[in-house]
Amino acid sequence: AAHDAMRRLGIHDLAHRDYSLLSGGQRQLVLIARALAQEAALIVMDEPTASLDFGNQAQVLAQIAAVARDASAEGHGVILSTHDPDQAFALDARVLLMCRGGVYAEGPAPEVLTDPNLSTVYGLPVTVETTSSGRRVCLPSLSQSAPTMTSDAFTMA
Repeated sequence: AAHDAMRRLGIHDLAHRDYSLLSGGQRQLVLIARALAQEAALIVMDEPTASLDFGNQAQVLAQIAAVARDASAEGHGVILSTHDPDQAFALDARVLLMCRGGVYAEGPAPEVLTDPNLSTVYGLPVTVETTSSGRRVCLPSLSQSAPTMTSDAFTMA
């Protein structure tokens, strides 16, 4: 099961490498493979791209998107927490937007992650824009020197 999961994620070449010598992105993919090998009905990930460089974030998110699609087709689920609303858009996720320890809004990312909602939760002006490729991104205002951070996290399912 472990080898199948590693093949599925394209990391089978890491099977005999020392985990402590892997990059952050490789380690995260190994952890995702471990979760897949356990065949859990629900995979829970807490900020799986934290501390990863830009390229590894994209690679890990792409694999998470594939795992989530497969899990859904197989009757399983993926829950991911993040502080980055752009990831919810990239994964086309359902989100649970939290603020001050409670649920602020819930639903599909485009309906929940709006300018007003994000501005309220983060305590600074946030603009959601669509790129020329059709991807939605969040642009927080950088004009405030010390924004009040009021959000807890996003939970995506």
